[in-house]
Amino acid sequence: MSTVLQTLGELCISQPKSKIKAGEGLKEGKYKFFTSSNIQDKFYNDYQYDKPALIFGTGGNASIHYCDEPFSTSTDCIVFYAKDKTVSLKAIYRFIEWNMHILEEGFHGAGLKHISKEYLLNIKISPNLFDVQNNVVNVFDKLSTLIEKRNQQLGKLDLLIKSKFNEMFEDKFKTMLLVEVCEELFAGGDVNKNSFSKNQTSKYPYPIYTNGEKNDGLYGYTDIARVYKEAVTISGRGTIGFACLRKIPFFPAVRLIVAIPNNKIINATYLLYFINSKNYGGRGASIPQLTVPMIKNEKIPVPPIELQNNFARFVEQIEKSKLTIKQSLNQLQTLKKALMQKYFGGGNEITDYM
Repeated sequence: MSTVLQTLGELCISQPKSKIKAGEGLKEGKYKFFTSSNIQDKFYNDYQYDKPALIFGTGGNASIHYCDEPFSTSTDCIVFYAKDKTVSLKAIYRFIEWNMHILEEGFHGAGLKHISKEYLLNIKISPNLFDVQNNVVNVFDKLSTLIEKRNQQLGKLDLLIKSKFNEMFEDKFKTMLLVEVCEELFAGGDVNKNSFSKNQTSKYPYPIYTNGEKNDGLYGYTDIARVYKEAVTISGRGTIGFACLRKIPFFPAVRLIVAIPNNKIINATYLLYFINSKNYGGRGASIPQLTVPMIKNEKIPVPPIELQNNFARFVEQIEKSKLTIKQSLNQLQTLKKALMQKYFGGGNEITDYM
């Protein structure tokens, strides 16, 4: 087993940079098109690279991709080919994927942070990476494929809900103001600044939610709750306008808008999906934000309550299916993490777990 550290520059050859701008990527096209995003969702009708490669995003957040078919990139990417056939780019990809902090530490700058080609060339690769590269690649490829399938299933179910929403509520209905369909509509926070703890454990019984981010925006826990009824929370900062449905007692932190619907008029699930179908642009002198005065007069179509309730029941059934998929996804991600830690932590050779 090798004990000599090698750098990415010793194992790979950097390729000429693209001159294509990220905005030139297409929703559909012949070839994959990579940008500095960690998600590949754009395409191009011509290719620049035709060999298996590693693709690093150079601006914003750390990202790495592996591609073994012809592709193109935007100008904010750096592409590497392997120096020879003994180098497994997939194995390097999995190594860096597990050690993303290596890339994150290379981003610098006052505004939009960037990573340099020189930094990438000097990344040190685990010395025993290629000793078991075939097992590493096979196991992680299988796991990654299964994880991707689970995520695709979740995405399809989300689209199914949106499609059902559009189908059920395509007719024009009478409208009311948001403030009129709610029992209460208010901003989070409390005059008692010391009434909650930043402790991330469940030492206290009630969760504190911040900006309603997609990662749930959990801030900590408190010994008091301000909201006890089913409520829709709307982010005033961060992912502006993103709504979540809260069914347990909680404490809303500052800049979180809380809408407690009048269930005789509006169903909370319907309100949730209506708000998330909107594109709220925050306003502010320095930091964009959304406030109660800015949203209280939003016109809300109000279909018959039974129609809303039928939609809510449909969503409930879909959410049960999503929960099953998420449990499977969590198990796969836990297994992948355990295997990566075992291998990259210097454990025994990975065997066939699949």
